[in-house]
Amino acid sequence: MASVTNERGDTVSVAFNLFVLKQHLQLTLGEEISWSQIAREADLHRNTVERIAHNQTDRIDLVTLAKLVMFFQSKGVEINAGDLFTTDSAKNEAGTA
Repeated sequence: MASVTNERGDTVSVAFNLFVLKQHLQLTLGEEISWSQIAREADLHRNTVERIAHNQTDRIDLVTLAKLVMFFQSKGVEINAGDLFTTDSAKNEAGTA
């Protein structure tokens, strides 16, 4: 997860949403699916997929994004690149003097 805070103290956090998408896919397919299977079918390295799933990376290659989107779409889960992320915003309620 990455967080950025501006000079007013407002914060935006961005995290990968791959774990939730995997759960959704498993419910859709009615079967268990492993990170290794996702990596293999998406033509990605297993470590890459696991680092993304566990939010252990701050950057992601556009080709990797495209491969993940294509993987989920091929399984009948209609997503776009934005669905691979979640964001959380927090306004600084203290204000400025």
